[in-house]
This record gives sequence, C-alpha cells and structure tokens, in this order.
Amino acid sequence: GPRPNLGRKKMFGWTCVFVGGNMLGGFSRHQMMLRPSEQDKKKFLELPGVSYFKPKGNRPMLEYVDVPQDIIASPKNLERWFDKGFGYVAGLPTKSKKS
Repeated sequence: GPRPNLGRKKMFGWTCVFVGGNMLGGFSRHQMMLRPSEQDKKKFLELPGVSYFKPKGNRPMLEYVDVPQDIIASPKNLERWFDKGFGYVAGLPTKSKKS
C-alpha cells in the first residue's frame, strides 16, 4: 500500500530509503539491509545468514541487519519484513534535515 514520508538518498554507495528522516534500510547490487524493531531484530538474528549491517571498513551498525539472500529472493517474505521495518521506523520521532 501507500507509504507516506518515504525519501531516498545515497549512503555508503548504496541507495537508502528514509521514513520521516530516519533510515529504514538500503540496498546495493547484491545486498540489502533493514532496520527492524528490537523485537523483530532478535527474531531476524536467529535466521541463518543474518548479521548486523557493517558498512565497508566500519563498525557494525547495531540498529540494522543484513537481509539474507533467501529473503531477498522471496518477494512475499521481503515485503513482510520491509512492512514490519516500515511500521517501526514510521513510528520513530521525525528527524529534521540538518542544514
């Protein structure tokens, strides 16, 4: 369905999606990362192949998880996790743009 307040910009060389100024996730050619709620993150990290998102040469970003290939390959699963992440991030306080 419609998702208000979505924005996009490049970060880490990835296309990243923002909701109300908060980063929801991002993707590069073969990878995707997502910001789930704390509760969903615990479930997510129990799945095979899931770890915290780590931008090249940087420390892991503990709010974000790498989305495993089997979820990326399943539109239904991917949409379910994206929607959960969207619901969580949409509920965070709006970040104003830094001038």
